[in-house]
Amino acid sequence: MKNLLLIAVTILAVGCGKNQTTDNGKPPEIEIEDLPPIPEQVTKEFVMTLWNQPNDEANLIKEIKNLGKAGIWIAKRKRGPSKNELVTNEEAKITIKFANQRYMVRKVTMDNASAYSAITYDFEKEKYYWWEFGEDSGRDFFAQYSGQLLDGNLFEWESVDFPSLEDGKLKFREISRTDDKIEAVSELRKGGEIIGASEDTLTWSEELPTQTKPVEENVLDVKPEEPVAETKPVEELPLNPNLKYEIKYDEVTITGCDKKASGTIIIPATIEGKTVTSIGEEALVICTNLKSIIIPDSVTSIGKSAFMHCSNLTSITFGKNSKLTSIGSQAFGDCSNLKSIIIPDSVTSIGFMAFGGCSNLTSIIIPDSVTSIGRSAFVICTSLTNITIPNSVTSIEEGAFYNCSSLTSITIGSSVTSIGVMTFGGCSRLSTVTFLGDTPKVDKSTFEDTPSTIYRKPEAKGWGDTFAGRPVKLISEKP
Repeated sequence: MKNLLLIAVTILAVGCGKNQTTDNGKPPEIEIEDLPPIPEQVTKEFVMTLWNQPNDEANLIKEIKNLGKAGIWIAKRKRGPSKNELVTNEEAKITIKFANQRYMVRKVTMDNASAYSAITYDFEKEKYYWWEFGEDSGRDFFAQYSGQLLDGNLFEWESVDFPSLEDGKLKFREISRTDDKIEAVSELRKGGEIIGASEDTLTWSEELPTQTKPVEENVLDVKPEEPVAETKPVEELPLNPNLKYEIKYDEVTITGCDKKASGTIIIPATIEGKTVTSIGEEALVICTNLKSIIIPDSVTSIGKSAFMHCSNLTSITFGKNSKLTSIGSQAFGDCSNLKSIIIPDSVTSIGFMAFGGCSNLTSIIIPDSVTSIGRSAFVICTSLTNITIPNSVTSIEEGAFYNCSSLTSITIGSSVTSIGVMTFGGCSRLSTVTFLGDTPKVDKSTFEDTPSTIYRKPEAKGWGDTFAGRPVKLISEKP
């Protein structure tokens, strides 16, 4: 199941208002014939053209305007194989704006993977249509949905074209809504059988940033020898790498770096007076001569494979007041000389293989802000000896610590409700696993090929003599 695509459907129509049309079915302000036509085939290029336009709510048809307000929304989802087994928690950021009189356009970001979509109303067919394009787990995806307004100003959507699900059918139905909050449920069926379900909460967060210039890609030539104000951290760089960057809506994303850059790089907090908020996908990938990186407080996300294969990177430093919330898929994958990292206490999610293959990583501190540890997040971190999962974490996905062959002990916080397939499989020295809460849902392979003994609190519920094939004892019985 493609997580990004399935969470994207949770915010199809945000903040729908009343009185969608006039009595004759037409918007009162605009004649239908004056609207730009809907393309016979909506393509990714068409959607991206809409997305790259500034937010424009002038002369917007009521059917689209009533879908909700532009801005940043946060979607939180609980999902699982059925509505009674919602074991995985996910979160996405949604940016919504309007274009060409009749379109809502959106960007959904989850674990630094993104999807773009356009929604419109077809007056002839009297239906809403939604097209989604994106990339998830290294593969492109596409989906099309049709929607209708139900009683109580609630929406229901159904997949029309969903190639990645073959004969699957996805339905999404709102159960309550206000201007700033929507609650909904979804159901995924294949061959008439339910194979997935979710409960979703969407909350409006903030206005769109003011756009002062179009998206552009530039090169920042850092020249520390020139006299500059002390307040610009980028000027503190001891070398002259060429950092590429992109400005959009007054926010800066670092997009690239000279592969010959070496030593230490300090990511600037501001460029051209605008805040650096993200390090983009593959921005510093295969910068094999880098030894340390300093990331400013302003950065909120590190993208997919941002520092992957930086084989000589030994140190990552975050500011004391870091605003970082997500570490993307393979962000530090195969940084084989990275020895330790303190994850900022603002981070809520650690993505797929975020630190996979960091074979010299001996110490990592996970803060109590983190709620989920992604699939294979620390796979083959063969020098890790112990780790503590904080009480804030609710799910540890499959293979998260697979083949961490030096791991001898792990403490798992009281809020963990699910642990995935082979999460600790192949941890051949793992002898002590301490649970601070009730029994979570696990797979029989969770501790496969480990000599571990499970230790639990006496008051904890659901425990027996064995757990996932391993013996269970009280914490007081620890050697």
